[in-house]
Amino acid sequence: MSDKEPTKFAVRARTWAHAGMASIDEHLERLERLRSQLLPLSGRVFASADDLASAAALQIRELEVGGPEVTLEPPMDLICQVTPVAVFEFSTTIEVNPAHLAGSGVTLLGPNKSSALKGIAYKKLDEAIAALAMCTYLAMPDEIHFFPTELLPTQPEHFESIVPSGSIRRAIVIAKEVNWPSIQTLSLQRVVDWVMDVPGWKDGIGRGRVGRGLAAFSHCLSADRGFGSAVGLLWAMVGLEALYCSSHEGLRSQLTERSQLILGPFVTHKKRFGQVYDYRSRFVHGDMDVPFAHRERRDDEDVWSFIWESDDAASLALAALIATLQVLIQQGSHDLAFQTSVVPNPRGA
Repeated sequence: MSDKEPTKFAVRARTWAHAGMASIDEHLERLERLRSQLLPLSGRVFASADDLASAAALQIRELEVGGPEVTLEPPMDLICQVTPVAVFEFSTTIEVNPAHLAGSGVTLLGPNKSSALKGIAYKKLDEAIAALAMCTYLAMPDEIHFFPTELLPTQPEHFESIVPSGSIRRAIVIAKEVNWPSIQTLSLQRVVDWVMDVPGWKDGIGRGRVGRGLAAFSHCLSADRGFGSAVGLLWAMVGLEALYCSSHEGLRSQLTERSQLILGPFVTHKKRFGQVYDYRSRFVHGDMDVPFAHRERRDDEDVWSFIWESDDAASLALAALIATLQVLIQQGSHDLAFQTSVVPNPRGA
């Protein structure tokens, strides 16, 4: 193989999907809804092409659980008996061009350059799967959750771009608890079509209000480990401020007032969303005590207080971000603008 000759790699991966917290019948219904909407998307291109690697169509098929292609082992065999899952295989052919490695930040290590280039192809495959998973979380946030991507042939490592999204599950719980905002179930096809037209999507960087909001949401999905809820809060607030705020003055009031114009008025817990911004400000400006990252000890009351407070704030912010993006998807809109009206005050009133 020439050092500069483009090389094509056939790559495959699979992921497990489950239906969150539901009865067996609801599990089966949700998984069937996922199948019916996911499989027809086979043949779509989800990853972005660049000089280093192509972005080919993603082929999707469902694997038989417990069959010859998916051998169940503990604890998955027990989990599948209690909680039904669906297994999907994703495959494509990616062309990697070594001639464009210079300046890309990618270094080929070791004697086996073919293996290293194949790793680049797998990263491109993972990008496509992660993009599809993000769309699924926007379409069915209360229904479907994924396990990390598993490379095929089976490798010891997993990609971590799509994880079992505890943050989304918690966001749904908080939204129901405070009765705001309303989280919908949308058509996956409709979400995919909308996402593909988001400003900056094809370039890999969110542009404009909606592009930045969607990009922030994608980061929320990967901020799910350790003390990650605090990181997730920051990304969710980045998305919300991108969508709702037009100036640096009065950010709290802009968020609370404009979000109600889009998502409806607060019914109960009317101060809860404003408190999320207050928590974010204290955190960003170093006005609260923060656990050390290397400390695994979780039996300290102050540590648990930080975990739960940051988790609650991040969850409500994420719920508001999801609901806002869903409204835009339903409207088919890729922009969000607000006008300020001046209401005359009668003399003497």
